[in-house]
Amino acid sequence: MVYAWEQQGHVRYNGVSWHKRRKRYRVKIKHAGRTYNLGYFDDPRRAGMVYDAAARRLHGPDAQLNWPRSPFPERLWAENFVSEKLA
Repeated sequence: MVYAWEQQGHVRYNGVSWHKRRKRYRVKIKHAGRTYNLGYFDDPRRAGMVYDAAARRLHGPDAQLNWPRSPFPERLWAENFVSEKLA
């Protein structure tokens, strides 16, 4: 189910936006003048966790996170996913 605010590109998670053409959530993050496209996801929550993992890796302890204390199994999955993307 896609809400009206998502169709306009607005999602409540940092780094996550609705991609109208692909009908999936896109994750992007900027660091040192470069934009990293981290992928497309069906679930906005999972997309937000991928953003958090990338923010932790790129920005360190001062990163603005969606979930500062995310559940460990999902956090581990997101960190593994990001390590492949940013390698």
